[in-house]
Amino acid sequence: MKTERTYTDAAGREVPASYVPKFAKTKDATAKKILAAWKKEEARLKALWKQTVAAVEKIHAEARREEKLEPATVADKGYFSFRSFDGKITVRLDRAREVVFNEKLDLAKELIDEAVAEIAGDSAGDIRTIVESAFKPRGKNRALDRQRLSDICRMNVRNRKWQKAVELIKAAAEESARMDYLRVLDGPRAIILDLHACARAERDAAAARRRQEKEGGEG
Repeated sequence: MKTERTYTDAAGREVPASYVPKFAKTKDATAKKILAAWKKEEARLKALWKQTVAAVEKIHAEARREEKLEPATVADKGYFSFRSFDGKITVRLDRAREVVFNEKLDLAKELIDEAVAEIAGDSAGDIRTIVESAFKPRGKNRALDRQRLSDICRMNVRNRKWQKAVELIKAAAEESARMDYLRVLDGPRAIILDLHACARAERDAAAARRRQEKEGGEG
């Protein structure tokens, strides 16, 4: 006797195919087909990423050898780019390190506030302005500006609490992650491998075509 096919529902129950509506079967088959295609594309893009990074690192290493420089990776330098012989293709790899600050930064801010309160004269107001700017969160992520904090560390302030705060700021920085970005340009046009970016580009192109058609009709 032939066993009837079953479908697993959202609750994990096995439901005989004869009890599953035709449209539900169509949705199920389509969803599984899309998932399989996306998984295949995900694996392909991961392989493409690794191949491209390896190729860029190889060119970077050869470029350093050509200039008789010490060996180093793109991660050590932050970024690297090169062009094709005709200059039309540009490949760039950015390997930026993301830095976060631990609780020592809060202690540093407390010491700096105390130090500024102890500093007499007109310079205290200028220093306070610099400090407030350095410790002001910025951008969508409300992150602190590392360059401004570095500027504080380089200031020549002769105050014991200030110097201790500088030590804490330097100790507070921790590398949490490395953000890698790859860009390949065909002339001025970047090759887009981001689905949402592709969708935006397609919408923009369609809008441009509609404008041209409208202008042509009015002419």
